[in-house]
Amino acid sequence: MGAWSEGGFGNDTAMDFADEVASVSDLDRALKRSEGLYDSDAASQAVAAAEVIAACLGRPSHDFPKELKGKLSNFGTPSDALIKKARVAMSEVSGTSELAELWEEAQDESWKAAMNDLLARLDMATPYVAPPRPEPVEAGPIGAVCCLCGEDIAEAQEVTLTIEDEYSTMTMFAHRACLETSYDPPHFDDKGAPTPELLAQFTKTF
Repeated sequence: MGAWSEGGFGNDTAMDFADEVASVSDLDRALKRSEGLYDSDAASQAVAAAEVIAACLGRPSHDFPKELKGKLSNFGTPSDALIKKARVAMSEVSGTSELAELWEEAQDESWKAAMNDLLARLDMATPYVAPPRPEPVEAGPIGAVCCLCGEDIAEAQEVTLTIEDEYSTMTMFAHRACLETSYDPPHFDDKGAPTPELLAQFTKTF
């Protein structure tokens, strides 16, 4: 699972789910676990499904994909049973899942905070006040221009890509989002670095 942020859609697995989800049945299936703990992929899909449910309640996350907003009418208003199922699943994912273990090993508390925020957005019995949107990230160093779209790259979205052959080594830069939309997954590894599969596709382009 390549992850680049703590948000519900901050990893490849969740974004793949966002592309494929089409019905309430898809949400219901994603919230189930077959046995034992949620593994990292199953947990990421469950979180993404819970984020869709929260968005249907009028409480979307800051990183909710624009493309997915157009699908929300397909799901209608979530039933009480589905909301409860999402809350139970998120309690398990945030407490005893492989995904929780990975973030704990990384000693990063931001994912736990994001999960607590998601649980609050799924609790319709409690008034919810959305936190302020994060300040825009300043652009990266001069010269950090995306080789795919030609636009300046904000530092937080900059990916360095190195192409090597027997004669030379070339370094290029791109937006994470541009890479995700231009090439097939997996895009990034657990540390956020480009996967060999992505680099192979990128090399063919250039």
